[in-house]
Amino acid sequence: MKKILATVSLTASALLGPATAAAHPYTLYEFKVLSYQCSWGDGSIVDATVCNNGTYGLDDLNGLRVGLSADEGFLHIETHWYFEEPGNAYYSRSNVSYNNFGRIGTRVDLAAELCFDGPYGSYGSYFCRLDSAFRFDEVLNGLTGYLFTLTTNDQVEMWSGGSTIWSGFYGSDSLGPYRLYFTGTWYETPEPTTLALFGAGLVGMIGLRRRRAEKRGRNDCTSICPSPGYPRNASRLALAP
Repeated sequence: MKKILATVSLTASALLGPATAAAHPYTLYEFKVLSYQCSWGDGSIVDATVCNNGTYGLDDLNGLRVGLSADEGFLHIETHWYFEEPGNAYYSRSNVSYNNFGRIGTRVDLAAELCFDGPYGSYGSYFCRLDSAFRFDEVLNGLTGYLFTLTTNDQVEMWSGGSTIWSGFYGSDSLGPYRLYFTGTWYETPEPTTLALFGAGLVGMIGLRRRRAEKRGRNDCTSICPSPGYPRNASRLALAP
């Protein structure tokens, strides 16, 4: 088993090679909702149907990801859109190498240094804003910080307060005073490319083991092996008393 893992590791390293170092690999964190409730701003619980049966935004929050190339990182961005063209824009980033914040209404293009308000494939309208800071706390063994997004139709705020359990709310102007309040945590998850390479290496090793087993089987066959088409139990039948 150790030989297999070592070979898989060598295979993955060979496939990644210099490209990985050039890409500055990052640690990927994914958000998971632990609890939620639909309530007023003062915390009093209201009918869940007001927040779309209590599930408003949960599918978007679960699976929210951020990739950090260091233990600490931040991303601050604001873009004002005029006739599908960016107007005033502000951008500041450090060690944030990946995000999928479009799940909560704020698409961020790190290369273009712009954010977009709206679904994928469309330009922004009006404005979008995102402020975030993340830090891996070695004592707490988890991710701490805050995340704030604001667009024309959506607003999300979440923060950690002395622990790795984050609190926050998901809402929009259409909900008025009602918000979906939630708690959750960020946990480290392997990058998709790493999983794919590991899977490819493992499949390759399985195939190699099968070929070796077949070769051993052929080598074990000496002069007493039956010829092609000869019944496998014929020699046994001939020797039977």
